[in-house]
Amino acid sequence: MSRKRNLERKTNPEIKSLIKELYQKSYSEKVGVWKDIARRLEKPLKNWPGINVSKIEKHLNKEEIALIPGKVLGQGQISKKAVVSAQSFSQQAKKKITEAGGKCLSIKELMSDNPKGKGIRILG
Repeated sequence: MSRKRNLERKTNPEIKSLIKELYQKSYSEKVGVWKDIARRLEKPLKNWPGINVSKIEKHLNKEEIALIPGKVLGQGQISKKAVVSAQSFSQQAKKKITEAGGKCLSIKELMSDNPKGKGIRILG
């Protein structure tokens, strides 16, 4: 199935817009991470990952930014000052990340803050 056809099936205009921006940023900055995330977001919502904060704690190294092409959930504990970017966050996950001294960003915010995609680890 072509990329254009996948995008036509999306009904949420915000997601459609984000996917287009990700592809544009990927081509303008010559960075593959944005194209990868766009392709993942084109898939059906049921295929988007749900990542618990405990997985972020376990797999994120110092100075890395976690990028989740889905939802961050609040199961488990996190003690790292992690910068986490995701399509969405549960309230509990957002609270745990910020209480540990970390930051929660939307994918759009991360894309504008870090256009070259340096130090990003995709989880999910």
